[in-house]
Amino acid sequence: MGRRMCVLLVDGEPMVRRALRRWLTRDGFEVLEAATRAEAEASCELARVDVALVDVRLGGEEGFEVARALAHHGVAVAVMSSLPIEPAPPFALLRKPIEGRGLSRLLRELVT
Repeated sequence: MGRRMCVLLVDGEPMVRRALRRWLTRDGFEVLEAATRAEAEASCELARVDVALVDVRLGGEEGFEVARALAHHGVAVAVMSSLPIEPAPPFALLRKPIEGRGLSRLLRELVT
């Protein structure tokens, strides 16, 4: 059996991370969590992260900077936001609240 795809959830809200973790774990993903850029980058150094979901409003930090830093580590990135974003970000965009049904498919598409 192959290695499970590893997803890094980067969001300052523990409830959001827990909900996403439940969906993704049920769909067979390995899931790591981070609340800050430092935690996210440390996760990338400790584990092989395939794809990250990053909240654009990351508790005082610029979510796009975090997304760019993770992409620099070779991680596929999707950003999450409940607000309209103009212009469209250079990353895949997920609108909050996130529907669990299409999430796994999108994450797999980002990695392939």
